[in-house]
Amino acid sequence: MNLVFDDSFDGFLTAVFEAYAQSYAVSAITARRDFVPDFLIEHVDINTSAQKSERVWNKLKALFGRDNYMILWAFLSEQPDIYTHIYHIIRQKIKQPEINILNHHTDASVASFHRAIKIVGRERHRMQAFVRFELMVGGVYFAKVSPDFNVLPLIGRFFARRFADQSWLIFDEKRYFGIYYDKQTRQLTEVVDVDAFILAQPKKHHDEVEARYQHLWQTYFKHVTIAERKNLRHHIQQMPKRYWRYLTEKQAI
Repeated sequence: MNLVFDDSFDGFLTAVFEAYAQSYAVSAITARRDFVPDFLIEHVDINTSAQKSERVWNKLKALFGRDNYMILWAFLSEQPDIYTHIYHIIRQKIKQPEINILNHHTDASVASFHRAIKIVGRERHRMQAFVRFELMVGGVYFAKVSPDFNVLPLIGRFFARRFADQSWLIFDEKRYFGIYYDKQTRQLTEVVDVDAFILAQPKKHHDEVEARYQHLWQTYFKHVTIAERKNLRHHIQQMPKRYWRYLTEKQAI
């Protein structure tokens, strides 16, 4: 049986709940975006339930303790088979709660689980380093990103602490949602309704001082660069090219 959920974390946890509640013989758990019908394998579409999701999450916190965050991190990797691997790990933990299943690195599901956590952690670190905000009309700082993995849920608190005195929005172009921080309420909110024109041409919505500061930074960056000491290979290793389009210093002046 293939359980197909709506791509959300709540949807995945609901699928885990239904696997036990309905005694399904689960062969796979698949995100809707990855689902390909197979006439040889029966599938069930899972209806997401916040109540069922919460019950499963509370159970996982009791089972895994401080390690429960790893389940979310692995989920956010969006690897097509990771949901099935997480489910297998949960089943093993429920069967043998006294065993630390996450230390069984020879198990295929555990190995895939830790690889997923590693790549998500690396992408989270890079997003924290390479996000560049632009001051927009209205006083909100705006940044576009397109991470390889769905790390926006993991970086909100970092920027909320770092820029607690500013209102800002980080928007994921690939997944079309963002996180907004309101300096007045000090609350983080998920945002999906952002003007397409702002996303396409943010410079036309800049505050009047933003262009001046960007030009100053680009000029400074250009003049402090010592051509004879350039090491492009090392530079790309430390700052991969896929992030350059978001960096002010990498734009032409």
